[in-house]
Amino acid sequence: MTLDDICLLAARYTGTYDDLEKTEGAYAGDALILFDTYKDEVNRAYMTVMKRYFPPQYSEDIVLDSDLKYTLSSLAKTINYPLFALDSSDVSYDMKIMDLRAELYLASGTSGATYTLTYTYIPDELSALLDVPLMTQIDAKIYAYYAASMYFAVRRKYDPRSLFWQHKWDEALSELKDESVGAVQVEESW
Repeated sequence: MTLDDICLLAARYTGTYDDLEKTEGAYAGDALILFDTYKDEVNRAYMTVMKRYFPPQYSEDIVLDSDLKYTLSSLAKTINYPLFALDSSDVSYDMKIMDLRAELYLASGTSGATYTLTYTYIPDELSALLDVPLMTQIDAKIYAYYAASMYFAVRRKYDPRSLFWQHKWDEALSELKDESVGAVQVEESW
């Protein structure tokens, strides 16, 4: 399901589907404002799911400097949480985050040596109409539930439909938590 599909589903849930009309394949005017509102809420839900329940993992080679450190901003992706570092013999090294989480330190590492760092990362937000969430096995309706809940919570204060969609979101999160047992779960990004 694409970002556009998820936003259209949220619009169906809120009764604003007819307001989310494209002109020549693009949203414009009030439809664009409404789409952007849904897109922002979909991304909040998406980031919550990706950071807490199914954080994507990435591995890349790093080289330690003379102080046995590596600058985290040099990584290919925005790090969420370091998992492990291995040398060429697949020996794992203890890691410490230094200097307000800006550097990774391998106490027993070797200066100039290459290590494979595996970490969870923060995915890019969904921005283009055809963007697809990373974890396609997750039912994308979960993101539309949250967007619908927030639509009613923000625009129509005390609307009971907000609680209905919030309950659907909470139930879906609970199911995801059960499914993610065994996955690396990170409560807070740093």
